[in-house]
Amino acid sequence: MEFISKPLNIVVMVAVLLILGIAFMGLFGLCPPKGPWPMPPWCTKLSEEKVEKIEDVVQKQIEKLKPKPKEEFWKPFEQQNPTLPKLFL
Repeated sequence: MEFISKPLNIVVMVAVLLILGIAFMGLFGLCPPKGPWPMPPWCTKLSEEKVEKIEDVVQKQIEKLKPKPKEEFWKPFEQQNPTLPKLFL
């Protein structure tokens, strides 16, 4: 009887540790790395929020890199009023 109870005891302890580990991860919002396994429910929402934030930042950077119209590009140079040397006049 002791031979059967020891392996059963080990299996139960491993199962309890696994359940406690998952509960601990959910309680503190810890997420496993991406992989072929399914993500816990508390990680998918966080991941979606992070992706949305990253997409917003990328979109802002793309807007900054878009070429400006010619008039807007030359405006700062026109405001400087550079004086031409007499050589070119």
